[in-house]
Amino acid sequence: MAIIKGQGLVASGGGGQQQPLSLFSPGFAAQIKKEFDWVADAGERLVSAFLVPPMQVIAAALNFVTLLVSNQHFLDLPLNSIKDFKDARALAIHLGNPNLGKATP
Repeated sequence: MAIIKGQGLVASGGGGQQQPLSLFSPGFAAQIKKEFDWVADAGERLVSAFLVPPMQVIAAALNFVTLLVSNQHFLDLPLNSIKDFKDARALAIHLGNPNLGKATP
């Protein structure tokens, strides 16, 4: 019954400590976490490989147009990963529209 309740088993040697019951060993859980982190990193690199080159071309064209209109660059090039894409609010603040920078509840 102690196993079902998750309390572990009491050692037959006397007044012992109850051993915590766990399904996996700590080493196994750490290895699984490490592998999930690797998969997340590899997935981000794969998505970046497909998205960054076309976005680089679009960003260059957008920079050219904004340079002609406002005499300043809109984006920092080159884009190396998805994390380099700016949030729309940050871009609005960058261009000087303070109303769009405020978060709405």
